[in-house]
Amino acid sequence: MTAHDRLDGKVAIVTGGSRGIGLAIAQAFADAGAQVTVTGRSETSLAAAAASRPGRITPLRGDANDVAAIGACVAEVMARHGRIDILVNNAGGLLKFGGLLDLPAELFEETIRFNLLSPFHWARAVWHASMARAGGTIINISSTSGLQPVRAMGGYSVGKAALNALTQVLAGELGPGVRVNCIAPGLTRTDATAGFTDRPDLAGAVPLGRVGEATDISAAALFLASAEAGWITGQVLAVDGGIVVGNRQLRGKEA
Repeated sequence: MTAHDRLDGKVAIVTGGSRGIGLAIAQAFADAGAQVTVTGRSETSLAAAAASRPGRITPLRGDANDVAAIGACVAEVMARHGRIDILVNNAGGLLKFGGLLDLPAELFEETIRFNLLSPFHWARAVWHASMARAGGTIINISSTSGLQPVRAMGGYSVGKAALNALTQVLAGELGPGVRVNCIAPGLTRTDATAGFTDRPDLAGAVPLGRVGEATDISAAALFLASAEAGWITGQVLAVDGGIVVGNRQLRGKEA
């Protein structure tokens, strides 16, 4: 097996796959031989994603938080390919900075829907449609904020911590046929974060001396989706240049 056929013949869905980390994962999967359906809300971004890997990436417009849209997407992929081998729950994000109790209740609830309930509904849909019968792998994209809460990102930290727990619960319930793992990216440069991650002082806070790139995350996702990770499930893998460990050591010195 070569790097170009690690996912040969596999069928994947990547939510929020038209840009940033999701797009990098979709492209890595396509390059490894998979047929990849990407979801998103921007027709322009979806078209560009499909054009980046013609014949390998299929765009499907829809809201990753809408249960009916989730069901329709899964049904369309099943009609086209007859199975779903890989689900990447990448859609999610920070909706508003602020302390947890300063967030309006409805915004906190929306944050939880976006970062926890949406992945739950996607996992449930692909399980009943395909994976209960044929097996597969689910990869959730979390954040180091879910491992180490960040001030002024309270709602997001809670949502991602809950996603980490969901990963572990599903890994216990869906094995042995389905592996469920999670990636927790650290500071990662994308189009959406470029204004922040380009700050020169940030690299110095990372033990490996640089912020992450979307391809750092896609490489981890490709490994977890492949047979090479066949005995790995229920894990939350921090891909962060060591910043969580570095912060813990710093806190220890301050204590």
